[in-house]
This record gives sequence, C-alpha cells and structure tokens, in this order.
Amino acid sequence: MFESQLKKTSKYIWSFRMVDQRNKDLYFLFFGTNHIRGLEKMKDAMWKVQPSGDYRFSDRNAGQVYLFEGTPDPAALGRHLAKEFAPHVRPALKDLEVQGRIGGFAGRNRASTYPAGTTMTFAE
Repeated sequence: MFESQLKKTSKYIWSFRMVDQRNKDLYFLFFGTNHIRGLEKMKDAMWKVQPSGDYRFSDRNAGQVYLFEGTPDPAALGRHLAKEFAPHVRPALKDLEVQGRIGGFAGRNRASTYPAGTTMTFAE
C-alpha cells in the first residue's frame, strides 16, 4: 500500500528489504524520487552495503565487523544489467569510448559500434 501511495508523488521508487535472524521479513525501506540521478545514487549506496544485489539487510550479523552478508553473484548481476539497461548499453559504451575509458576492441569493424560478440578492455 505504501509503495502505491509513493507512486503518486515519485517517478522512481526503490526498496530495501529488512529481515530478521531467521530470514523473515521485518519491513521494507522505500526510496522515492523524481530524478533518475537520485535513484542511481540510492542504488549505488545500496550496492555498496549489499554487493550481492538482492537489496536486503539481516541483523543476524549485527555486532560483527560487517553488517551485510553475501557475495556478488555475477550471473544475477548480468541478468539485472541486461534487464535494466539493455536499451541504454550502446549509448553508454559510445560515451565510455569517447572518454577513453574503454578500448582494445575485438570483433567489430568500425568505431562506436558494438555488435554481438564484441570484446573490450575497461580502463581504471
């Protein structure tokens, strides 16, 4: 219900699940904004504290050196990236190429093109 009400005032909504020591839902934290950059910043913050990408917190590890559990799951990240960013991949790659942040391309014939199977190197 809260999420549906938030949709009336916010264009972008994201949630973070809070679970107990037995992995049962306690509550959800919701974030709402009308600016895509705000959503990106919130996702970045959530990703830093929960790199597995499942956007949840468990108090089972409270008092330890870390609070958030899990390790990144490359397959889940790949699925998430493909689902969320597929329409935007080529423009983003072109921008990164212009900035010199990617290079070493193989599998393409022209600059600023990214056919299936193209490989590249990301600069630090």
